[in-house]
Amino acid sequence: YRKGNNEENKLLLIHNKAAKLENKKIKIMEVKVMNTTEKKELMGKYAKKLENAIKREASVMKEIENDKALIKYLEGQKTSGAAFDNTVYESYDAWIETIRKQIKKSESTLTNIEFKKVELEAIQKYIA
Repeated sequence: YRKGNNEENKLLLIHNKAAKLENKKIKIMEVKVMNTTEKKELMGKYAKKLENAIKREASVMKEIENDKALIKYLEGQKTSGAAFDNTVYESYDAWIETIRKQIKKSESTLTNIEFKKVELEAIQKYIA
């Protein structure tokens, strides 16, 4: 009797595994495949995000310009021996170094914006 019960248990176990596999297969089959129109709509939304990022280019360039001017000013102050009066930075050198790092970040942002322009151009051709 136990042996039969054991076989029933095995059959039940196999049945449950098969049912779980079938459920997984059904879920996989339910994954929606986008048609061309839906893909173009999605890419159109992404294009808007790229356009907004690209709009920052002028302000990033202005930031770099301002940062370079500030470095010149601070170097002039340092060279002239002007007293350092700033509570945020410990010295002119520390301040200048921080600004140089900001310039590098901004230049990296400009590089990313250039890539976004190319990406946007490709998307616009795709959705046209």
